Amino acid sequence: MNYTDYYIAALNAEGYYRTAELIKDKAKNPLDIDSFLKFSNPYIIILSLACEFYLKAMLIYRSIKYSKYGSDGHNLWELFRRLDDVDKARVLNAYDSDPCIEDFLKDNEKIFVDHRFPYEKTGEQQEHLLLYAPFESFCNALAVACVEIQQDYLKAEAESNAD
Repeated sequence: MNYTDYYIAALNAEGYYRTAELIKDKAKNPLDIDSFLKFSNPYIIILSLACEFYLKAMLIYRSIKYSKYGSDGHNLWELFRRLDDVDKARVLNAYDSDPCIEDFLKDNEKIFVDHRFPYEKTGEQQEHLLLYAPFESFCNALAVACVEIQQDYLKAEAESNAD
């Protein structure tokens, strides 16, 4: 385990998550078409990066290998599948949306890749509808899981130093 690398990845994830929150209202308002068009894809991209960083932080903490190159490194379903059972349970416990995480991630496994260049998509590719609620709930669940990991680590360190 490398706590420093975990902590850096988790802090970056939180930074992306907080940044996404700053543009959330503009990204989700289809009544303001200009704001919706300007901010919906950046919101999705930033939120997907937050999810990716949270997942990778947990994998780093447990010393679990993952793809660092190409679009597989952005595959949220593959990253989630690699989590150990304890961390996966933390995420599942904090997730509060439908569909279930597995279904959502299978349908949106490459959300970053699918949304980063919207002007290059044609026809059927443009019809992909993202459900914001499960995506937001998933990112929040990852944030909660990372906080719990950090709390466990700090508690263990304090107990170790007390001995």
